[in-house]
Amino acid sequence: MPYGLMYFTGLIQTFRFKNNKYFTYLFTCMLIFFASIRVNIGTDYEAYLRMYYQMPNNIELGYRLLNLISRKMDMGVNFVFLISSIIIIFNIVKAAKKSETDITLFIFLYFCLYYFSHNYNVLRHGIAASFILVSIVEAKNSNYKNMILNLIFGYLFHRVTLAVAPFLLISKLKINKLTYIYITLISLLFYFNDFFLFIISLINKYFSESIIMYKIDYYQTGFFLDYDISKTAFGFPLGFYLKIIIFLLCVITPEVYKNRKYEINIYFYAIVSTIVFNDLYVFVHRFASILYMVDMILIIELSNRLFKSKRGRYLKFMLIVAYGTYFLVQVLTIREIYGNFQYLPYESIIGL
Repeated sequence: MPYGLMYFTGLIQTFRFKNNKYFTYLFTCMLIFFASIRVNIGTDYEAYLRMYYQMPNNIELGYRLLNLISRKMDMGVNFVFLISSIIIIFNIVKAAKKSETDITLFIFLYFCLYYFSHNYNVLRHGIAASFILVSIVEAKNSNYKNMILNLIFGYLFHRVTLAVAPFLLISKLKINKLTYIYITLISLLFYFNDFFLFIISLINKYFSESIIMYKIDYYQTGFFLDYDISKTAFGFPLGFYLKIIIFLLCVITPEVYKNRKYEINIYFYAIVSTIVFNDLYVFVHRFASILYMVDMILIIELSNRLFKSKRGRYLKFMLIVAYGTYFLVQVLTIREIYGNFQYLPYESIIGL
């Protein structure tokens, strides 16, 4: 199965503990190839077919142009998938290089955590998320010209970029550890008092006919509200608590806190967004999940600082693989509204 081939290829190279440009080329080409030849995979597959053949007016300019070019060349929708995945994977590698982290581990974590959602399902969102991740790295390096440029490119593929963009600048503000506690308590207050549902009621009252309310109504169906069947205490999934643990470890590890303060702030706002928006899963999926992408940087940094010895590198390997594999299993076992798996079985235009 292609998924197993990609997973074990990444696993073997991860165990070697060093960057290998030939592996990077091989692995990234595999990620692009299998995403571009897929058929009938992902909840939004039929929606992207309709976009390709019907070209509705509300499609963002970048994705519209990509479809128009493919139609003009008579290349089919899989050509759109190909170019989209090339853009996404190129940006992921670019972000890894600019963040001065281990590219091999970074790509492996991306495969486990975000690859399927971004390349097989919410494609426009995935393209925008990849540009936003590059923008985050550019903002960290105070290269604001490139940050803005990548945000513009991201907006051409999905409007969620506008909602995420302010947090790139807010996260540059100095936040001490006590402020983390204050903001968390306020977000919990909002959560337990159904603050977000109150906001939805206001939107429904004054903007009931708007596209915003249409989207909210759509994602308030029982399927989307009960989307995560693995919920544990207080209505949050286990993965959320794992992310909190990662955040706390980064804060209490001096070298990580010093070197990755900006990424930690981004990660913190992702956690806060999950708490505040938890009543409507799609806002977590569309908004907070983009900010969560810095966890690839933080986990590698954290493991490098905690496991410096030769013997410790095996613990580093186990930590990264366990974290990535947990979320990969969660992704591959997601079911659609009718009970079918989103990404299984793998089908392609060449019969793989």
